[in-house]
Amino acid sequence: MTRRMPDSDGSGLNISQPARKKSLGQHFLNSGRVVSRIIDALAPGPELAVVEIGPGRGALTRELAARCGRLVLVELDDGLIPILGANFPEATIVHHDAATLDMSLVAGGNRAVAVGNLPYNAGGQILFNLLDRNPPFERLVLMFQKEVAQRLCATPGDRNHGAVSVLVSLLCERRYLFDVPPSKFIPPPAVMSGVVMFLPRLLPADASFLHGKEFFRFVHGLFAQPRKTVANSMMDGLRIGRDDAARILAAAGVDPLSRPNCLTPAQVVDMFKA
Repeated sequence: MTRRMPDSDGSGLNISQPARKKSLGQHFLNSGRVVSRIIDALAPGPELAVVEIGPGRGALTRELAARCGRLVLVELDDGLIPILGANFPEATIVHHDAATLDMSLVAGGNRAVAVGNLPYNAGGQILFNLLDRNPPFERLVLMFQKEVAQRLCATPGDRNHGAVSVLVSLLCERRYLFDVPPSKFIPPPAVMSGVVMFLPRLLPADASFLHGKEFFRFVHGLFAQPRKTVANSMMDGLRIGRDDAARILAAAGVDPLSRPNCLTPAQVVDMFKA
């Protein structure tokens, strides 16, 4: 089933569009001002390949196509694939889930940046997959539910500082850019959104464990009980005894009575190595 969508959908394209798929968490951006701010932050240029995650109806895509050297569109909705192909014939279109796509193959080994209005139900998975690219993206400018964006940017001592804050901070620099209210989308979501810039780090070979599942599980284990002391939280989350917890905490110079949200990324790494 398709329905006729006017230019006011934000894409500037007066074409038949498939109905929104709620299962994909689709909320289409409908603000030229927000589009301009996102693209200014991304700073695409002819020397860069641009990977757009979830182009949807093309609100961002139209502006990107005029400013970048190579454009790659990663879209899961099969109903949008032929429309994107017809409207952006110069773009490379990848019909795949951005949470599982091998990003090392996207845009080859070219210098690249990535951008996207991410679905609320998969934003974290997509972000970590983007951060796995080798070589890394030079910049990511991504939109999330505001609450998620705040957690991603939180620092030690912040009440929002948790496992994802630590994991992301070790892989890249983070900058919270601006809020986006529900009125800027079709249909309006029930929550605020936030746009974040990530600047991925080129990690040395001895830091490759930061991308590993074992480290991922370890960090989440440390924050299993965020309202308890860090000692009790890691005992519960890592299923270890008090003596082992005390040894690990002492090796990293961490007060066992502190809260998990006070852990610094460096302390977490020292605890993992211990």
